[in-house]
Amino acid sequence: METARATVKATAKVFDMFATQIYADKYTAIVRELVANAIDAHTAAGKNETPVKVWLPDEFDPYFRVTDTGIGMSHEFMMTKFMAYTDGSTKDQSNDQIGGWGIGSKSPFSYTDQFVLVSVHDGVRSVYSVFKDEDSIPAIALLSQEETTDANGVEVSFPVETHHFNLFREATEKVVPFFTPLPNVVNHPVEAVKYDQLGAGWGIINKTRDFHVVMGGVRYPIEMAKLPYELRTNERLNPFFQCGLDLYVPIGSVSITPSRETLLYSDLTNQTITDKLEEIIDEVVASIPTMFENEPSLWAATVAMHEEIGGEYHIGRGKLVTQHARWRGQEIKQYLKPTATLGVEAWKFELSRRAHKVPPAHWEYGLGVTPHRIDYVIYDDLEPSSKNANIARIRLWGENNLRRGQEVLVLRGKDALEAYGNPQDVILTSDLPKPERTKYAKAQRANVRAFGWSPSSRWDAKFRHHLEEIPCPEEGVLVVLDNFSPREPGLETRIRSELVSSDRLVFVNKVDAKHLKHFTPFDKAYKAAFDAALSRYPTLPQAKALLQDEHLRPLFQYIDRLPGEPRPNTPLGKIFALHQQFIKPAVGAPAVLQDAVKPKLPPRINGERLAEAFKTKQWKAKALLDTNYLSDPLKQLLKEFI
Repeated sequence: METARATVKATAKVFDMFATQIYADKYTAIVRELVANAIDAHTAAGKNETPVKVWLPDEFDPYFRVTDTGIGMSHEFMMTKFMAYTDGSTKDQSNDQIGGWGIGSKSPFSYTDQFVLVSVHDGVRSVYSVFKDEDSIPAIALLSQEETTDANGVEVSFPVETHHFNLFREATEKVVPFFTPLPNVVNHPVEAVKYDQLGAGWGIINKTRDFHVVMGGVRYPIEMAKLPYELRTNERLNPFFQCGLDLYVPIGSVSITPSRETLLYSDLTNQTITDKLEEIIDEVVASIPTMFENEPSLWAATVAMHEEIGGEYHIGRGKLVTQHARWRGQEIKQYLKPTATLGVEAWKFELSRRAHKVPPAHWEYGLGVTPHRIDYVIYDDLEPSSKNANIARIRLWGENNLRRGQEVLVLRGKDALEAYGNPQDVILTSDLPKPERTKYAKAQRANVRAFGWSPSSRWDAKFRHHLEEIPCPEEGVLVVLDNFSPREPGLETRIRSELVSSDRLVFVNKVDAKHLKHFTPFDKAYKAAFDAALSRYPTLPQAKALLQDEHLRPLFQYIDRLPGEPRPNTPLGKIFALHQQFIKPAVGAPAVLQDAVKPKLPPRINGERLAEAFKTKQWKAKALLDTNYLSDPLKQLLKEFI
């Protein structure tokens, strides 16, 4: 029978597929591929412990670089094998090196049309330009060649746009921590990955749900839905799928896509994941039963377990911990619910939302509690009183010490503390002060209802829901409400400005305001505070006028970056003088002052003419260029005169 073999035509479209379309995240791909190739070069040279170097771009050196001191590449190799896609790798038969497709070395093409490669090999230093030719097909050209005494190695570099600096930094932070040895990143420190639990060939990062395979320093996410059904439903193994586990496997033990971004879920991959989980499960679980052994009580162990797993009791690592955690042989659960034992009673409460009062006592047998939610535990060690004197002590303490949302557990009975796992820092009723009957009764029956409000609270139509009733103080700044709502528009802005401290404010309804005539009205207190604050920023009107000049504003914003005081007769010196005289004294003025003050022109200044002077004066402005906030035209203008 007549047969024919498939062919691939070398077109720009085909090469663009390998360079751009193959990568979902080109920044991460470039960092990963170039660093992996550099580490492979060190492996080939027997320098497994020597880190490669990565240079991140910045304003003064806007190039991304990766350098190794491996074996280098000969000129013959560069002009043949290096440019061969899918046929240029020397590593596809080796499990000692990461590569295997011959594609990653050209990954910079996903970002740029040209990059530079410098190779030192056997005493010869060769500089190459790797570029896309007029047909958009990758090509290579030798730029220079000379003898050298430098050690063998390769450097790959290309320029990076300013607005892409952060993307390469973030990609480096994401990729580099998993390589061994950790690459040396210049201009930005990057640390090796830190695991909360670490074993032979595995590591767990607490309070995360990711599941990865790490092979050759490259971290591949595992998609649980693509794993075999029998593995996903394995009750013994599936807690590992959402516990922040990284499995370290030898090179070649899982299948990957050509982009090296994802796994191929082949029989090899699935079997490796299964075998590795079976291998580590006993080691991971072995440390859990003794994790909380040193806690002083079962109560403390329950709180510690919650903090350890972040409250995720039923998935991932939380499920493993809750299944196996013990405290001195006792099972640790997320909540404590003692059996209904005669003589052991519990009462749980928090302050009421509106009245800021402790509710009436409600004692229960066998009350279940979640220890990490309890802020205070009180043990009633006094004899019961027919007049509820013990309850009165607790209520007085609560109303004087608790904040909204805090929960209190009150226990009584001989074995109550033991029944609830012996909580720490227990408050005894006998240590609480006795209420003074007349004073306490008066506080409950105040003639004027006064309220407090926190600046962190919302300000809306249901304003009353964010007020807390307080005992009426003897003095303060009075804010009058109309049926529990603010009366004046703009009141929120003035109150939130904190020119008048919120601690001094007392909110009352207008029907009660007549009883507090000795209080200072809020408008009067605010005006005095406003005038006092404005006196501390005498140049604020002039500063506002100067900052409205579009030619001066960018220079004022960064004048403090200058390494020293400029000469007074230069354009920069004039800007500096204006900044020192008007802008600097106005820095830090509250927003309400800035909004209220009208601009007032300082001595006449022509900002446009002053900016034009930069075109004719020579001065050093490198400090101003070290920022991403100056406009591009202004940056270009400054660069022309450095």
